[in-house]
Amino acid sequence: MKKLVFLCISIVIVFIILLNKCVVKKHVNENNIYVLCGINKIAYLSCNNYKYSDINHNIATTLFISNINNKKIYAPICDKKQIAVFEHGKFKKNIDLTYSLPLIAKYNIFDNNTYVFHKTKVTYKNENCITIIDSKEDVEKRNIKYNKGVEDITFTADKKMIVSSWSLHNNNIYNIDIFDLNNFSLIKTLSFPKMFNKIIAVSNDIIYALDRNSEEPYIYVISISKGNIINRIKLNYNSPYNIYKDNDKSHIYVLHQNFDLQEGKGISIIDCSKHKVIGTIPDIYNPESMYIIKDKLFISSLRDNKIYVVNKNNNYIENEIYIRRPILPS
Repeated sequence: MKKLVFLCISIVIVFIILLNKCVVKKHVNENNIYVLCGINKIAYLSCNNYKYSDINHNIATTLFISNINNKKIYAPICDKKQIAVFEHGKFKKNIDLTYSLPLIAKYNIFDNNTYVFHKTKVTYKNENCITIIDSKEDVEKRNIKYNKGVEDITFTADKKMIVSSWSLHNNNIYNIDIFDLNNFSLIKTLSFPKMFNKIIAVSNDIIYALDRNSEEPYIYVISISKGNIINRIKLNYNSPYNIYKDNDKSHIYVLHQNFDLQEGKGISIIDCSKHKVIGTIPDIYNPESMYIIKDKLFISSLRDNKIYVVNKNNNYIENEIYIRRPILPS
């Protein structure tokens, strides 16, 4: 009799565990989106009904959040030596760092590591670095010492990291540095007369770059092997501000705005196999950030306090989500 009771209890426990797993799976979708609201709150947005809930965890001084393999996000906490990790719609842990002032985390799909650049230090120059995070274990892996101001980072399939930077010693020196990630060494430096605030690799040799300080409607095409600008792509709008790659198509999306003046509108769509603009999304003002899920583009506007849901097959706005000063994961 006791054995029968024990067996029944065991079956009930197993059933409850399986039921809980099903409930979690139902309510936690890896295609849901984390949204930074203001500078101290993370919201979790459902891609099914476009409703969101706040995650109860303070991340004051976080300016940007980063998508990690479509499963979790990293939120660098600028006034601490920490990165907050969110997974399954909730706070998971903090990653402790060696150096302070983490600013932006960039996930590398080719090696499953995340590369974090920090606010540049003038006094403590020996602390300037790029921190590497093992994104499987969510732990700091190593530091690449790098005594330059970092603007942006992108990666190529042949294990290269490309860094847009500026000199601490000369305001007129702007570089694109190429690192070999097999041994984390700097192997090539390109010099330019202007600073590129945003860069993105479209192949192992070609990167697109934009200059936020210029209102001119151009994206610059740079060849790593040739070491210079080989083309300019004229865009449909002034003030290119941000750039995103759709990994499902050979498309690049350029968001346009003058952040300081809170002016500008529109998104240019580039076919990067032809280096040519093939379309636009005209009716979004001050687009700040973008997140791509399957056939949907989620585009945030700080000015409008909205996330626009756009069908990327026809570029039509299908929905508008009201949320305070939203910033989407990079």
